[in-house]
Amino acid sequence: SRLRNRMDAAKAVHYGCDKYPPMVEAPAPPGLGLKGLVKPPDADMLWQWQSENGREDGDPSWAGVWSTAAALAYYLIQHSSEVKGRSVVELGCGLGVAGLVASSIGAAQVTLLDREKEALHCAMASAKLNGLPVAAGSGGGAEVGAIRAIACDWGELPTVDGVDLVLASDVMYDICEMESLAFAMKELLRGCGTALIAEPTKERASGCREAFIAAAESLGAAGVELSEIPLPPGSASHLQAKTDEDVTLLRVTWSGTKTAVVRAPEDPTQSVMLHLGCKALPPMMEAQAPPDCGLKRLVMPPDLSSLKQWHTDREKSSADSSWAVISSSEALLARLLFTVPSMVKGRRVVEVGAGLAVAGLAAARAGASFVTLLDREPEALHCAMASAQLNGLQTVAINDPAPPEGAVSAVFCNWQQLPPRSVASEVVIAADLMSSVEEMRGLALAIKELLGGSGTAFLAIPRREGAADCVEAFKAAAEVAGASSMELSDLGTLSSKETEAADMLRVEWGSQAQG
Repeated sequence: SRLRNRMDAAKAVHYGCDKYPPMVEAPAPPGLGLKGLVKPPDADMLWQWQSENGREDGDPSWAGVWSTAAALAYYLIQHSSEVKGRSVVELGCGLGVAGLVASSIGAAQVTLLDREKEALHCAMASAKLNGLPVAAGSGGGAEVGAIRAIACDWGELPTVDGVDLVLASDVMYDICEMESLAFAMKELLRGCGTALIAEPTKERASGCREAFIAAAESLGAAGVELSEIPLPPGSASHLQAKTDEDVTLLRVTWSGTKTAVVRAPEDPTQSVMLHLGCKALPPMMEAQAPPDCGLKRLVMPPDLSSLKQWHTDREKSSADSSWAVISSSEALLARLLFTVPSMVKGRRVVEVGAGLAVAGLAAARAGASFVTLLDREPEALHCAMASAQLNGLQTVAINDPAPPEGAVSAVFCNWQQLPPRSVASEVVIAADLMSSVEEMRGLALAIKELLGGSGTAFLAIPRREGAADCVEAFKAAAEVAGASSMELSDLGTLSSKETEAADMLRVEWGSQAQG
């Protein structure tokens, strides 16, 4: 009865059941042009409903309108030209106030994304309450300004066509999530568009804003601008916790070439374009991985010629384009590591000259405790880390103090200038690095340094002209550098062609070498 009394005072819509929480029709913050909002009575009542209905992991904070959401919505009204005719997504929308306002002032379409299904139910009910058009499913054929809702986390985004503007508020509360947040916004925009993010000027979690900006810039953001934005006049009493805190707006712009929307192919052998190429990154596609290496799909350039052309267009003719193709020795090494996991299981692994990192990613799938990819081509590392995520592997920064088991990191470097000792490993793997006799001494010393003087190296060598000389030069250099044993074995072939066969040189240093 107390529940009903509290709700009736605010115009009850639903008293709650096992599927939906209690909901009321409440006034919207003034100045936003909305008749009202459908929402839980308050966060406490939502939390009680979540607890009683097995939703203990639910977030009750969306029960009210936060100052950041109100300020963002008010900003859109004052700057409607930024919204009119555009496809808009509100990420982590909660009650969807900013998205509802975007629809009301002329957005072409609005998509609300949130992991809380009940929040989306309220948002769509509010859309109907305010006479705004709604669309189901993909929204195809819906009228202008139609709103749709999709339940998701920003780590597992749906496919949304033609997004021009991403809205978000109060999403910077975990510094560890800032890289994935920036990545999600860029992905929604397909590399071209604007994100408007409203956050409390006084951060809820220290360092989040700086971490997000750094992540956005590392993902090619052309600019990040910060400005103070006001709350709607007289809105304080309508906000969560009745706060009137200062709000900062972050405007993040990506100005690359918009990539095509990608959908998973029905045929697993089919390749699909991911990115058509821009100033920062070459053309990329998603293609089938080599067999028996624990990987399903890889992100890579369409072919060698397209990468060479991209290098030429950007006056990077000295860059190496060979990594665009998966060599037979790399594929054979990856197959061996995955099918004989004892080679790497529970050990820290470094792949030198990683390229597309098929072997390194196979090592992660085989149970390596941590995998670091080293390459002098940053675009190759970008593809490799995208492939890691595509195959369900966790990616982290090299300096992560507590990386999860099996995580993958990447470091841009040449083996002549190795990164700090933090990359030290127990196993070093490499393929196709023995192409110059003159470089074999440097390679041997680099591998020994990465192993800290104790560990095992597995080096895949294609059977081609000059390879035998490189092997002998490397073995001599490794012996001088203190290698305790070396063994050359047949790695096999991918086909009947001798040109696709390879050997493996196993080199051990110190008493802790891999058995």
